[in-house]
Amino acid sequence: MILGYIISIIIELTNYSFYFIVFLSCLSYLVTMDQDIIHIGIKFLPVESTEVKRNILKSLLRSIRGVFLSPLKVSITLSTVSWVILDVFGVKYQYIY
Repeated sequence: MILGYIISIIIELTNYSFYFIVFLSCLSYLVTMDQDIIHIGIKFLPVESTEVKRNILKSLLRSIRGVFLSPLKVSITLSTVSWVILDVFGVKYQYIY
């Protein structure tokens, strides 16, 4: 009983450390690449016009940037609204659960 428990903990820790090492390896590869992964993917599009590829790349990069900036904008807006409501207007906050 105890031996099985110890073996399962060892297997879980080994599995977790393997996934963590794979994650760090992929992350370091993506950070140190000469070209961006998006630029490499654009090369495989079946479009011959470089202007169309450039527009696709610009649109894709803008979308990705928007995805990463949206949570930042939401958190800044939420913290500002919370500050104004709770501190400036003096609303009493009562936590009920």
